[in-house]
Amino acid sequence: MPPRVDHLPNIFERNALQELRLGELPGHRIGTPSLIARLLSKGWIENGSTARNYKITHAGKEALQTPLPIRTYRTLD
Repeated sequence: MPPRVDHLPNIFERNALQELRLGELPGHRIGTPSLIARLLSKGWIENGSTARNYKITHAGKEALQTPLPIRTYRTLD
């Protein structure tokens, strides 16, 4: 299996970004503190207008729209 690339969000990051795409939800938890820290460090989210609110950034929208690589398997002939 090829190594994980950092510019593609994993399943947990994708889920959080998809939830944030709709906008700020007061008091809504999008994930664990470590997940939020990862998203902040990658620049995919930013702090919102109040504590515990986050907004998706332009970079986060681009990461969410990046096509996922499709793994192909060899067939036995």
